[in-house]
Amino acid sequence: MVKLPTWDPPAEPDLPDNVRHLDGPGLLLRGWLVEGTQDSTDDVDRVAEDLPEARGPRFPSGVEQLDRRMFGGLEGLTACVGGPKLGKSHFAMRCSIAACQDGWQSIYLNAELRPGELQRRLHDAAGYTGQPPAYLRGGRWRAYTPMGARAPWIFVDKLAKDIRATSNRVLFVLDSINRMVSIGKQNNYFADMTEWIEMFRVATLVSNGRIAALIVAEESRAGIDKGDKLRYASDVFLQIKRVENGPTIKFEVPLSRSGPPVWTDPHRLEWKCSRFEREESWDQQ
Repeated sequence: MVKLPTWDPPAEPDLPDNVRHLDGPGLLLRGWLVEGTQDSTDDVDRVAEDLPEARGPRFPSGVEQLDRRMFGGLEGLTACVGGPKLGKSHFAMRCSIAACQDGWQSIYLNAELRPGELQRRLHDAAGYTGQPPAYLRGGRWRAYTPMGARAPWIFVDKLAKDIRATSNRVLFVLDSINRMVSIGKQNNYFADMTEWIEMFRVATLVSNGRIAALIVAEESRAGIDKGDKLRYASDVFLQIKRVENGPTIKFEVPLSRSGPPVWTDPHRLEWKCSRFEREESWDQQ
């Protein structure tokens, strides 16, 4: 069984003295990651055939048509934005499982569900009742449920240790950033949201593709994502939209750094298994 640890943070988190007084988690992670960076200006002399891929590796979403139209999946810092009860958390779970099946390590930070609900959703989505499948074992899929105002700081400390301890590709899933910011609020809502977004934006840039992030965010009543920073900082901006007020949804990618706008046919969410199935009746229209 996959263990889902929870934290009841102490009054003073176990962090180094030079870390406790930083303004936000982005500065902390940035320092850890930049330690390993090197000057790459010599690359201007390399011939085109010798240059590395322009973008980092893609991670599958688990939605077949979306992955196909996105040339293999999502990438870098991906934002998933949508209104309430459209299946954003189910999509986040499906992404985290599909990434594990593709060889990634998934670290799922959930601020929406109780630990028991999260455990049950994982079982149902991965389709097992006893021992988890091999692709989830050995720390390949791990989840953390924040508890208390200092939980984000403790998570960042844990995140850095995970990055240093593995050479695997790591997908971080934040579900949702709005709740995360509310739990760990230090300054004001949008300033703290910017810190979290910058933390993962820098991580994806300086890790040479080893780190990717899926950040789930709520839309406001006006249909705008809460915090425009996420829209413009992300490599892929993905929206989940309801189709004509019916039971189906569609995925739209209006903004992407590596391709044109993309959209899918209507899909129906199978709530029990967190799976999005393309609506077969669409073929007849």
